[in-house]
Amino acid sequence: MQVTNLKANKKRLSILLVVFLWAALLVFLTHLVAAATGRSLQSTEVDTEIKSHQVIFHIDEVYLSENIFRDTLVAGWAFIENEGDNPDKQINLLLVSPEKTYLVETTTIDRFDLRIASLLDGFYVPISRNGFEGNFSPLTMKNGTYHLYLQVIENEDLAAITDTGKIFVKHSNKFEENLGGQEITLNSNDINPKVTINAYFGCKVAESSIAVEGWAFVEESGIGSLPSRPVVKLTRAEGSVAHFTTIADSSFDVAKQFDNKELMRSSFSSIIPHDYLGEGENVITILFEGLGESTFSCVLP
Repeated sequence: MQVTNLKANKKRLSILLVVFLWAALLVFLTHLVAAATGRSLQSTEVDTEIKSHQVIFHIDEVYLSENIFRDTLVAGWAFIENEGDNPDKQINLLLVSPEKTYLVETTTIDRFDLRIASLLDGFYVPISRNGFEGNFSPLTMKNGTYHLYLQVIENEDLAAITDTGKIFVKHSNKFEENLGGQEITLNSNDINPKVTINAYFGCKVAESSIAVEGWAFVEESGIGSLPSRPVVKLTRAEGSVAHFTTIADSSFDVAKQFDNKELMRSSFSSIIPHDYLGEGENVITILFEGLGESTFSCVLP
């Protein structure tokens, strides 16, 4: 019996050793192939909390390929207001998690159309190199949730970093964009009577989800601000409530309408699965945690 058990234990250990070696080989090969094909990501340390100049930007496209490298494209435009020509301008993507930050250098291109675009009336748009396109493979990234920041360096005296509102999740060989709609628990249900939540949004019902899209900001003493990301509140007919995350986006129309450039990221969206809807009417509102809730709402049957 002891001999049989000993052989069984050895067999299990051999299997475990093979699995471990195979996993280690896969990790090694992934990094080796990434390096050989120019897909290794550059790790960096950047303080994203430092606020200097305001970055004006828009993400035009995010493309996540299905190839073995999961190659990802992020394209758009960004600038810090100035009237100069900055031929050496640099725009970098920063993928930021609590544990790791990766830097992706982009290719900058001229976007002369921005200087005559009506949505940018009243902005000082630099002459050139405002467009960008960044490509990277996420395979060598550590697993985690990453916020996408833009680092804009107009020249040696003018640089800034901003959060784009885009969020990505890396897990094993998967890399996906977070579209909001994750259920969360609020830390505070306080209401500030001096605050008004100014919001406008729509609720589009699809086959398996609800898309909540619009804009929202906090207004106090006539001044608009964005102290945090808004939260979607779903109130069911029987009274139960659920809260969901949102993602942010650029909103130049809102900034111009309220004559406040601080509201350029007041647009939001959230994709909520149908499973959360209750029987009867479902009322959707927008709130800022610990501050207040919108009176504007949309009702779903």
